[in-house]
Amino acid sequence: MRWWPLLLAVFGVLVLGGLALRVVATRLRVDSEGVQLNAGRRLRLRWDQVTEVRVRRIRFSRNAEDDAPSVNVSYCLVMRPVPGLATPRHLTDAQGRVRVWELGSTEVMPLELELALSRFAGDRWRRDV
Repeated sequence: MRWWPLLLAVFGVLVLGGLALRVVATRLRVDSEGVQLNAGRRLRLRWDQVTEVRVRRIRFSRNAEDDAPSVNVSYCLVMRPVPGLATPRHLTDAQGRVRVWELGSTEVMPLELELALSRFAGDRWRRDV
């Protein structure tokens, strides 16, 4: 009977950890039909719905000037959907690009992802940053 608080705490950590993983995209699939995120944000874009795919720099600042050292720079795989396509607001920036996959603080893309985009995205894929 004295172990129930520990069991309850472990159960709580497992439940909260599972919920946290649902908020963040954990699986990206790139194939001949398009791009799909699941086990998280659940986004599906077909290639005929996309005009451009590229890696973009994203700046996250908290009351700082652009060239201040406290500004965090991250890189993200983004897609520009065809005009008029409804996209999730929380993934769409002011220019209408959909943030698909966070690459972190480096613009280097995993080789598998770059090969898949080269193969399936065709001329929509642009390597410049």
